[in-house]
Amino acid sequence: MKNLILLMFVAILVSCSNNEKTAEVKANLKDFSWILGKWANKDSAQMYVEFWEQSNDSTYKGNSYMLGDGDTLFSEKLSLVLRAGGIYYVPVTSNQNEQKPVLFKLVKDSVVGANKLVFENKLHDFPQRIVYEHPHADTIKARIEGVSNGKSRVEYFPMYKIN
Repeated sequence: MKNLILLMFVAILVSCSNNEKTAEVKANLKDFSWILGKWANKDSAQMYVEFWEQSNDSTYKGNSYMLGDGDTLFSEKLSLVLRAGGIYYVPVTSNQNEQKPVLFKLVKDSVVGANKLVFENKLHDFPQRIVYEHPHADTIKARIEGVSNGKSRVEYFPMYKIN
């Protein structure tokens, strides 16, 4: 009888612990609502656009594309998703990876004041890390980084809120 009571007590503790972790992750996704909206950056030759909207309590959906000389040079569908193991950045890029999603997990230790998101997938060819920083209400600084062909590589995507 003692063992049965002890087993039930442990089961209740584990259940409560798992619920608290899920609630914490959901709260963090809401904290990242600053990413919602339409963002862009135009230099002399190209324009990069990224926009995000909330699908439900556990998913933000987005699209990004780069335009140059009237053509779409690059496009991808994006998701920021709450899953059992954490929060994931999930791009699906045209003409890459057979248009299958690639998961990049949020690295919790790198999130400072919910104004910086760092996602990693160390097994991906390039990038292995995706970073979004939100220094001001109308600014996002995104970058992708990692190793490509044995060399460190970083690409920057500074964006400003439009609309």
